[in-house]
Amino acid sequence: PVLGNGEYNQELFRRKAIEQISNFSLLADSDDRFFMYLALNAPHDPATPEFDTDSEKVKDYIFDSPNYNEADISDKPLSVQKEFNIESQQEIQAFAKAQLASLQSTDRAIGKILDYLNQTGLAENTIVVFASDNGYAWGENRLTHKANPYEASIRVPLAIRVPGVSHKRVNDFVIVNQDVPATVYSLWGIPALTGGIDLTPALLGGPARKEVTVESYDDNAKIHGEDKLGHVNNKGIVEGNGREWALIRNFDWKYITRATTDDSVYEEELYDMQNDPYEMFNLLSDVNPERSSYLSIRDELKSRLFANYLNVIIKEPFLATALPEEISVGQDFSYQFEQLWGQGPFRWSVFDGYYTADEDSDVIRTGGLPPGLSLSKDGLLSGRPTQPGTYTFVLIVEDSYVSPVYKGRFQNGRGNKAFSIKVTP
Repeated sequence: PVLGNGEYNQELFRRKAIEQISNFSLLADSDDRFFMYLALNAPHDPATPEFDTDSEKVKDYIFDSPNYNEADISDKPLSVQKEFNIESQQEIQAFAKAQLASLQSTDRAIGKILDYLNQTGLAENTIVVFASDNGYAWGENRLTHKANPYEASIRVPLAIRVPGVSHKRVNDFVIVNQDVPATVYSLWGIPALTGGIDLTPALLGGPARKEVTVESYDDNAKIHGEDKLGHVNNKGIVEGNGREWALIRNFDWKYITRATTDDSVYEEELYDMQNDPYEMFNLLSDVNPERSSYLSIRDELKSRLFANYLNVIIKEPFLATALPEEISVGQDFSYQFEQLWGQGPFRWSVFDGYYTADEDSDVIRTGGLPPGLSLSKDGLLSGRPTQPGTYTFVLIVEDSYVSPVYKGRFQNGRGNKAFSIKVTP
């Protein structure tokens, strides 16, 4: 997007980055270290190209992939069996072109930054890492956007430039974003303080991570008035909403499990990543006549997945279904919030500040609890309200999980949610 001063935002980021690097250039011959993190916006939505010539370069581009608008999705969970109509296809093709066009500005910005590193001599002792925060589906498996467990969404580019390494090496191994800071720490000669794995041995041909676990927790479905974990459809089948999932992925297999409203029912998928890299046939589907022969593989992967994640398939952080919408001044009131997942004991508190459920929601200014009510650290909301009015407040709950990978340091899980209570005279 173009900023208020008429400057394209990518150019602003590039200019500010080089201004900062110009200060670092004084350190080129010293032993001092520096770190700069630059998050370029393009090709994020709205994916506005900088120049018309950027759009001209990709005007004839048409995205195609073996799983684009997948012909048969009967093997997929009901929650992801989407209709991908002609309007949807036209929209995603147009957006793909827009993303590629806006990406040209990212290429230029990175090129200018690398050129400046070379000009100042900093390139001789500076590590450069390029990555992305998430993938994006352009109609693969009839899906769009980023919050799904398929390859188009969970895979991101990663390039690392290290001084003294002149040859290009393309590595085919599994990594996660936590591995990047662990690798930078190692290259710096500093003990890693993250849960990632140092990639340096793998980059030099040594052993690498063999599999990865990933999870997605939809924090916003309740707020949007949707059924968070899914619903029972008109055929009486429990169906998830498709946004709450966990997976385990290695070179050979990917196992996916999805939450539904029924704690005893999970939507499951298993893909042979060597023979079905585009995830077009779910081996655990009822339409697979050989389904039973893959159950042992499913069980093995599932056991490792649940062993590696404390919060696999995180359910609603805390219940509020019985919290009344309206109470009266002077009324004795008591409500105990409940934590459904995580490791106790739990600590509850009230957040005071600006809050938004997600990027599509309005920012609200939250206040405290209705006067006369208090919240204990154990999650008990109680008291007698003293003043009428409508009160919006945000509660925070933290668990007591201690991560084994953070060298015993406390690493807490945290959830928050907004509530409104009307106090009548």
